[in-house]
Amino acid sequence: MKIVIDCRFMNHSGLGRYTCEIVSRLVHFSEHEYVLLLNRDEINQGFVDACQLDNVSFLYINAPMYSVKEQILLPIRIPSCDVFWALHYNAPILPVRAKHKVVTIHDVGHLALPEDLSFFKRCYAKLLMYTSTHFYDRILTVSEFSKREIIRFEKILEWKVEVHPCAVDMNEYYPVTDHERISAVLKKYSLPDKYFLYVGNVKPHKNILGMIKGYAKFLQSKINTEICLVVVGKKDGLLTGVQGLPVLLKEFNLEDKVFFTGFVDEEDLPCLYSGAQAFLFPSLYEGFGIPALEAMACNCMVVSSTAASLPEVCRDAAIYVDPHSASSIAEGLIATGNNAEELKKKGNERVKMFSWQRTAENIRALIRSFAV
Repeated sequence: MKIVIDCRFMNHSGLGRYTCEIVSRLVHFSEHEYVLLLNRDEINQGFVDACQLDNVSFLYINAPMYSVKEQILLPIRIPSCDVFWALHYNAPILPVRAKHKVVTIHDVGHLALPEDLSFFKRCYAKLLMYTSTHFYDRILTVSEFSKREIIRFEKILEWKVEVHPCAVDMNEYYPVTDHERISAVLKKYSLPDKYFLYVGNVKPHKNILGMIKGYAKFLQSKINTEICLVVVGKKDGLLTGVQGLPVLLKEFNLEDKVFFTGFVDEEDLPCLYSGAQAFLFPSLYEGFGIPALEAMACNCMVVSSTAASLPEVCRDAAIYVDPHSASSIAEGLIATGNNAEELKKKGNERVKMFSWQRTAENIRALIRSFAV
């Protein structure tokens, strides 16, 4: 069969990780021909190199994500095929030349938290989501939580939605025990030795302000005032996109206690996770939550929100907090001083339950079912 996959999200945070990990494994099942759609301006060379196979070709479509231009170009440029797989809900609204159509929808945060979008973006997102859920043959998602949310918001039948979870590559994320190596990474980013860690983007649903308020309450407890907070994410977007942050830092006298790294090299993340007192993930909404698994793989305790998919992903391998309560977040940070080794052990076992290879094999089985 000829499979066309829209891979233009290869550099977009969790979407990019999902794209690279799944597709680079899927194309090695050589019974199919694959055409991968790419944006020439956003190339992940490692992904392209991994997909340089005899059964793989690349088609470049340069159009901004969520744009009208992509909605015009995609139906024209997508070749005739047996299966078209859109890796995000911005799938073509107009018909494409495919016998079967599959779409991956990681979450419906834009529907569950509409206040985070402008009126125009909300309307456009609803149109794209409606098309993806009602006119595509199968909908893939990454957690049972997201499956329930898709069904709830789009009023579609349960059989149409399949769960294929994310994972972590244990060859890339692992416990770093070399203290000199950890120290070198901390020095590289001018970070302190003792810190709680947050890794992720800075969109409102990530609850950055709530996290900092909880950390401030933790410091007020006087249990350990030496532990700082390190935020790994897009610093410029954080400072301009989260209103009230500079005022909050000044109000709680946190200017020298909260560190923003901006983006870091991915190979440095295992050291940052391994050196942290704990990983803090107080998100209000997640379709999955890959950073929680990354932390577990690196033998780092996880303090997780009780919201959305996170309890499903973390199970008993995390300390849970109410993301709406600064006091609860502070209590979760305080609790990291107890039963640390037991929680790390549970995290090590939990992360092994997820596998990119197994997910790729299950998606392969779905694709093969269309040939029957």
